[in-house]
Amino acid sequence: MDKKLIEIEDFKVTEEGDSFYVTGYANTKNRADSYGDVPTNYKDEPVYDLQRFKKNPVALVDHENSVGNIFGSFVIGKNATHEDEKGLRFKLRLMENPQTDIAKHAVEAYKSGFARSFSIGGQWQFGDKENPSHLTKAYIHEISGVAIGADSHALSDADKVKSYKVTEGEKRQFVIESLLKEYRETQSPEVLQTLKILINGR
Repeated sequence: MDKKLIEIEDFKVTEEGDSFYVTGYANTKNRADSYGDVPTNYKDEPVYDLQRFKKNPVALVDHENSVGNIFGSFVIGKNATHEDEKGLRFKLRLMENPQTDIAKHAVEAYKSGFARSFSIGGQWQFGDKENPSHLTKAYIHEISGVAIGADSHALSDADKVKSYKVTEGEKRQFVIESLLKEYRETQSPEVLQTLKILINGR
């Protein structure tokens, strides 16, 4: 399995409830990386194939295929981990309670913004015979957190490392809305009384 290193663009850390998320780009298109490969949409086809990755979107440390090296999981979806016009955009949920030293260190490093680089691992195809440097298909197997990226153009902006704190009121409102959605058809007096107390605050 081949690997490509890249530093995150548009790096951001946010806190949502009890979870921390990291967003950015795991790979960018239309410019050469340090290997001389240029990820390119060929014949209007996507560059990144995420079919295998979607089945098990774990975040590894340094491409080590070990449960102890898992430090989070990528969120899949149009507004999360997906291909856009710039490259492979991702949203990573950091593990809340890692148990190994390496996973704990990785979570803290990314949460604090000291670590910024990621690397994709998989298989590559170069289908454009007229432009052999064009990487036309990247079958992504995994995405890892690494210490040093190789793409000098993909630098994160330290000013974009921010933390968003969810207020107690927002947490409470989320709980209320979730309960209302789940129990809106209920006829249970106990449940309805509990919801009334939550809504009224007493």
